[in-house]
Amino acid sequence: MQISRRLQFHPSKTPTSLEKNWPTTDFGLIPIPERLQYHPNKPPFHFGLLLNASFGFASTFVVANLYYCQPLLIQLSQSFNVSYDEISKVPTLVQAGYASGLLLLLISPLGDLVRRRQLILLIVLLSTTLSIPLALTTSLTIFLTFSFLVGFVSVTPQVLLPLAADLAPAHKRASALSVVFPGLLFGVLIAQFTSCALCTFLLLACKPSCFSGLGHCYISKF
Repeated sequence: MQISRRLQFHPSKTPTSLEKNWPTTDFGLIPIPERLQYHPNKPPFHFGLLLNASFGFASTFVVANLYYCQPLLIQLSQSFNVSYDEISKVPTLVQAGYASGLLLLLISPLGDLVRRRQLILLIVLLSTTLSIPLALTTSLTIFLTFSFLVGFVSVTPQVLLPLAADLAPAHKRASALSVVFPGLLFGVLIAQFTSCALCTFLLLACKPSCFSGLGHCYISKF
């Protein structure tokens, strides 16, 4: 009789109650939308073209942080009143931070040890926050320090690439990567273009008399 009671099926220990509790929040605070929550009984996540393109745009604008400074080095040297040799440390430290971020965040590999959604949210938040002192500081030392830190956390594209490969169906993985990876390369171009356009606009806005004088001298020749 006792043996039969031990073998008796207990409703509180059904397979559904023994299932793992899958996360419903990020960092214990930010709720994850229900349609984005993982559950083994749910159908596979739909990785559509819109989400794929958003991965590409995210890669573009994050990696652009590494190259905004390069066309502005002359203006930065004038702003901090330092030589060109000293201001040339800025792009060097940005790229050094980027290399350090790749080494510590990816080769570790932190992207495989923690949930990629939380990792992406964290490094994007850090990248945005650390960019604020770059616009406010008047000290070259602080500017160099935060340039290194911004480069260190600008590794979001390298986390998005394997995430896109995981989310995309097997027959669409190559096309998914072909959308995200060009976004990374396009970030280099858009950063150079944006910085050059901004530099030209500021030059025209701050010194219109100089350009009008040049135009007057040019016209007077005829």
